Amino acid sequence: MDDSILAMFVEDAREHLADIEQDLLDIEEAGAGFDPELVNKVFRTAHSIKGSAAFLGLSAMRDLSHGIENVLDQVRGHDLMPSHQVINVVLAAFDALNLMLEDVEHCDDVDVAPHLETLTRLVQGSLPPEQRAAVVTMCTLRLPDGREGFTMSEHALAQARKGGNYVYLVEYDLIHHVHKRNKSPLELLRFLEKSGQILDCRVDFQAVGTLEDAPSNRIPFYLLYASILEQDLVKVIFQLPQELIYLVDKDTNQPCSTAMPPAASAVRLAGPSPVVPEEVDAMTAAFDRAVQQQAAQQAGRESSQEIGQEIGQEIGQGIGQGIGQGIGRAVSPPPSTADMPDGVALDLAPAVCRLRIAGRATAERAADLKRALLAALEQRPALELDCAAVEEVDITFLQLLWATWLSAKARQVAVSCTAMSPVLSGALRMAGFHRVAFDSYGLRGFPGAM
Repeated sequence: MDDSILAMFVEDAREHLADIEQDLLDIEEAGAGFDPELVNKVFRTAHSIKGSAAFLGLSAMRDLSHGIENVLDQVRGHDLMPSHQVINVVLAAFDALNLMLEDVEHCDDVDVAPHLETLTRLVQGSLPPEQRAAVVTMCTLRLPDGREGFTMSEHALAQARKGGNYVYLVEYDLIHHVHKRNKSPLELLRFLEKSGQILDCRVDFQAVGTLEDAPSNRIPFYLLYASILEQDLVKVIFQLPQELIYLVDKDTNQPCSTAMPPAASAVRLAGPSPVVPEEVDAMTAAFDRAVQQQAAQQAGRESSQEIGQEIGQEIGQGIGQGIGQGIGRAVSPPPSTADMPDGVALDLAPAVCRLRIAGRATAERAADLKRALLAALEQRPALELDCAAVEEVDITFLQLLWATWLSAKARQVAVSCTAMSPVLSGALRMAGFHRVAFDSYGLRGFPGAM
């Protein structure tokens, strides 16, 4: 994949940082009489970089921006004077951000710990003694299904609630709520920043599953968001059904470390979602048809493989299981190019299987493409995907690529994408992903992230 998404982020960040030094010097010169709007401007710069860096998986940049944000929050609340020492610390941290933008793909290799320690000491020094521990005491906020979602300090969570703000956990779907609205996740973040603060965000790639799993037709994108808007109003900003918006209950915000049970829980908002008549989603319908077609096509193959596995289980563990799998596979010989669906070609080299995908890579072909990808994974210890001739693509195909990567990882098969059409690159850009983000989410080596 090309670097367009990162280039856009870098350009936007540099634009925000252009006047930072002069703004901070003006704040220092004004002392206690600083212009609140000028401090807010610098704060928004750090906040904007933090939100985008969080989505792109740039952890070091996210953490450093968050540290700057915490100090500026104390300044604008008049809890910390913008002294020469304070401004120098903040300037040094912004300088580090600028340097990281010079080589953003490797910015996580930069050691930001010294900056974070200094910024943390400034925040702690501005607080009463009894509140200082909260700056380094972490809370775990869980996702609706109980898994760990976000981790942040008690102090940061308390600051997010200042002024009567509510903290929400929001569950977007990258397919239906972002991609199908012709938006990118970064555009969504910028829109939401106008009405509140994005505390953190993450994509739940594990929800996609492997090629062996039933298709989920969704890619969850979770946001932790603070806003003064109450529950009945914030829904308009999120443009989501109410059941996908959760209020983080401040009463369960018990002090704890990350090793202890969660300090905050997501509570589903009360009240039913309004019934809004709308047309049947064409993409969802096509996806459902593809799933049904896939089930019918695989019924015969699965039954033969199950027989082989049952024989293997009767013989015993280990060798017996291998015999069973061998019997199951013997019924279905390795596929040839003739077995492949239209627009898909298979080439078996001694150590690598090459799969060429051409034409449409969309929801209505999901079953055929999934079958081809599964067959290709069984052939060689390495799989090369050639997508140079893909002419049409939707996010369903991106799901298949992610599922292929996860299935290959389980099989210890190396997957790479040797060529990609501009259409596919554009779809990845629209989804807002880049190799750096995939690496940070644990998808190192993902075939679509070049």
